[in-house]
Amino acid sequence: MNPRRNKRGKTKWQPGPDRSRKPSFQKLEDVNNLKSRILTYVGQGKFDRARQSLGFLRENSQDRLDLLAKSLCDLANQIPQSDWKLELYREAEGLNPGDPITLNSYATALANVGQTDRAFQLFDRSLELKDTETVTLTSYATALANVGQTDRAFELFDRSLELKDTETVTLNSYATALANVGQTDRAFELFDRSLAVKPEDKITLLQFGLFLEAQGRYFDAIEYLERIPLAKTGGRWAGFVCLNLGRLCYQANQRSKASEWFERAVEYSDDAMASKLYAARHILATDPYSKDAVAILQAITEAMPGHGPALRMLHLNLGLKEQYERFGSDSEEDERQDRELLNRAIYHKILNEIGIFKGIAQRLAKKTESEALRRIIEDIEAISEGIARRRDAASAQLETVPADDYDRILRTIADTAHDISDFVNNEMAVLKERVRRLSKRAEDAALTDKFQRLLGQIEFTESGLNDLKAINETIRLHVNAFPVRDLFANWQQNPELGDAVITVHMDNPDSVFHGDEQKIKAILKELVDNTRKHNPPKAKLRIRLISRDVDSLPDYVLPGKNIPGKRKYLHIGYRDDGEGIPEEKKDWIFQPLKTTSAEGGGLGLFIIRKTVRTMRGYILERGVYGTTDGARFEIYLPYGAEQ
Repeated sequence: MNPRRNKRGKTKWQPGPDRSRKPSFQKLEDVNNLKSRILTYVGQGKFDRARQSLGFLRENSQDRLDLLAKSLCDLANQIPQSDWKLELYREAEGLNPGDPITLNSYATALANVGQTDRAFQLFDRSLELKDTETVTLTSYATALANVGQTDRAFELFDRSLELKDTETVTLNSYATALANVGQTDRAFELFDRSLAVKPEDKITLLQFGLFLEAQGRYFDAIEYLERIPLAKTGGRWAGFVCLNLGRLCYQANQRSKASEWFERAVEYSDDAMASKLYAARHILATDPYSKDAVAILQAITEAMPGHGPALRMLHLNLGLKEQYERFGSDSEEDERQDRELLNRAIYHKILNEIGIFKGIAQRLAKKTESEALRRIIEDIEAISEGIARRRDAASAQLETVPADDYDRILRTIADTAHDISDFVNNEMAVLKERVRRLSKRAEDAALTDKFQRLLGQIEFTESGLNDLKAINETIRLHVNAFPVRDLFANWQQNPELGDAVITVHMDNPDSVFHGDEQKIKAILKELVDNTRKHNPPKAKLRIRLISRDVDSLPDYVLPGKNIPGKRKYLHIGYRDDGEGIPEEKKDWIFQPLKTTSAEGGGLGLFIIRKTVRTMRGYILERGVYGTTDGARFEIYLPYGAEQ
């Protein structure tokens, strides 16, 4: 309103220009300022202030709903909290349901949190609106590949490249998906094409480097990652590259160079403690129990005594003495997190084996045009979907369980693992029989070999399923009373097992022990199986089992530590006359998913140790490599479980 004078000299108010209607460039500037403010508040953890500013953004954009939808997508893309991210995408879709980019962004976010059914619906809607959008085709293909639907994924990747064969995002994503199902030659070709388009593209160089790492080509991987222009990249991304270079250098046994890269990662980071934690994690992935990693973790906990992740990693990687001094016995929370981590790793392994199985079947189906093989491929896809459904159901169930209800949480995890294992084992048994029948009907030797490879892949999958069951069977102990002699009765009655001769000596056959008899027997069987597996050239293996009661732990179990009071232990000794365990491998033989055998899954000794620790006991290996002693394990289990 503008004041004007009338003839009588009095002020009269008249409408002037509407200052609330700002020029479009000024409105855009206000929107960008609000978005920047929201992201700043989120980064500072001030979520109430962020939501308040989001309200201002909505008010400021009421006459431009398309602009508001785009702003919400921009925010969702940068906000780390998945629930809020999905909330913003959902609102953006409601404001602009006909925008393919909005639909694609929302679908990608849903796929990343496992809501694939809804994600695929949105991808389909986006392609109905614009079927030539390479971003949507690539995102959809990547989401499909991540859940094992590789046929459809590869079809969409090919469509995207037909539209634009120089799109590096598509080339890299396609190459990664191919590598994940074992088609490495084609993956190499696509990575090369991507680098020919953008020789210094940081994403391509990183993904190709990680691909080379998976092939065991560590020095080549380092070479490609070192080509990334860190000065141009800057910030967190540069720190992430440095962390990966440090990890690769550790794998290539370039320890001093690895330390330099880890130090550079800290320099680039705006959170030094987080970068140090990642550095320690990368070192431990290659070198479990590493003194360098332990020193980093101890430095973190000295600066921040309550740093939970660093404390948990220390707990897993300190020696027995240091662990006892610092933490005492295992906590329930650590046990739950360890088991969840292992379950995720083994689920990934099973899905990977199933994906490889499917890839072999697809190549065979193309060559033979076999309808039976196509049905097998459909059944494989159904198995992957069945696993996903069961895991989603378990996640939903766990959300209803109180965080401190340890028994119910572990029981749910274990029940899900057993359900999935039984389901997949049953389905695989049917597939195995069908593949065998096809193999018998094969017309030439080359085709028979391929069917045999299919059968071998089924066995790899079954091995993963057995691992999944095994790590969850140590959750609960079934304690009963039994004489010690019962532990060794089978070996006394059947002293020869293939190429191994087993002798038993007991000083305490009549002692009554309260514990889980079946699990202790399983430990002994696993040790015998390990000896046979790791010493195949030896014509005749000799294994000796001994047992006795001791009134205290030997000093070398917890050196320098006096445990208050006295406690009686059942001591079980295991010795073989095989090659033994090299000194450089002793530090990590009890670590999960680590193995010294091409046949092993890396869980046997880990499960033994977890079982022994659940019984409040100790296990250690004391053999001397290169002598006639071979492997030498000592187990100490406390009496008194009946109390």
